[in-house]
Amino acid sequence: MENKILHFGREDIFTSALKKFIDSKFISHKNQFITPDLQGSIFSKIKRSFSTIFALREADVVVFHSFIFLESMLLVFLSPLRPKKMYWFVYGHELYDFIPPYNSWRKILHHFIKVQLIRKVDYVVAYMENDYKLARKWYGTTAKQFPCIKYPSNIFRPSSGNKTEESINVLVGYSASDALNYDELIEKVRPFSSYPAKFYFILSYGDQKIISEVMKMGREVLGDKFYPVLNFMPLQDYDALISTMDVVIMTHNRQKAMGTLIQLLGNGAKVYLPAGLSHSLFFKKIGVRIFNPDEFNLEKISIEDAQNNRKIITTYFSEERLQEQLKFIMEG
Repeated sequence: MENKILHFGREDIFTSALKKFIDSKFISHKNQFITPDLQGSIFSKIKRSFSTIFALREADVVVFHSFIFLESMLLVFLSPLRPKKMYWFVYGHELYDFIPPYNSWRKILHHFIKVQLIRKVDYVVAYMENDYKLARKWYGTTAKQFPCIKYPSNIFRPSSGNKTEESINVLVGYSASDALNYDELIEKVRPFSSYPAKFYFILSYGDQKIISEVMKMGREVLGDKFYPVLNFMPLQDYDALISTMDVVIMTHNRQKAMGTLIQLLGNGAKVYLPAGLSHSLFFKKIGVRIFNPDEFNLEKISIEDAQNNRKIITTYFSEERLQEQLKFIMEG
C-alpha cells in the first residue's frame, strides 16, 4: 500500500522532473507537491496555508526538497502533527550554507527553523556518505542515511555527441560560483593555451560579476580557444555538448555539479577533481577513476578506464535504481 506523500520545495527543473517521474511510475494522486505562492495576494497565501495544514493532517510522509521558504517551514515546524516519516532530499547548496552571514532577524529565524526541521527528519537522503556525515556534524541530526540518487537529472543519459582526434575539448569549471576558484582554474590551463584545444566554460548562470571576470581572464589567457557558454540550452543539446568533452577540470571547494559529472564520466571524459570532497570520495568508493588537478594535462583517459567508468555509472545512476529507491519512500 502506498503512503500519502507530501513534498515541500521550490518548483525547479529537479522537482518538476521528479514529479513527472513519480506520476509515470507510482500512483500520482498519493503524492502532493507544495510550492510557495510567491506572487499571490494575501488571501491566496492564507488559503494556501490552510490547504497545507489540511494536507499535513492527511500525510503519512513528508519530503523536504528545499528549506528556502520560511512560511512553509513554519507551518511544518509549528504543526502538532507528526508524520510517520520525514525525509530530507539534500541539496548541495543548502547543506553547505551552514555558516553564511545572517544579517537580519528573518535570516536568523530561517536558519533556526531549518536546523530544527533537519533535526526532526528520520532520513537524510544522500547517496554520498560524506554529505551525510557533514549533515550530522553541522546540523546535529541523528537521522539515518538513505542512499538514493534522488532526481531524474542524475540518471545517466548516453549522448550522441562526437569527439574528434583533431582537437581536444576541455571543460573548465562549472557555473559562475566563487566555490569554483576560477583564478586557480585559469592558471591550471594556461600552460596549454597553445595546444590544439578548445576550452569550454559553463557560465549560463550564477554571479554576474564572476561571469564578467572569467570572460576577461579567459579571453586574455586563451584567446580564440576560449569558448564560454552563456545561455541556457535545452537538455538534449547540453548533453550532446558535454558528451564531446575529452578532459574536465574542476577545483571546487565543495561538492558541486554532480548531475553534469555523472554525464561526463559516463561518456568517457577524463575528470580532474580535488581530493577529499564528497563527490571525489564517492567516485573512488564505487570504483570510478578520477584524477588529481595538480597533475592536470590534456591526455585523454585510457580506453580501459573509460569503459570501466561507463559501466559503473550506467549501473549506479539508472532509472531502475531510482525507481526502486523511491519505492521505499512511497511504500516503506
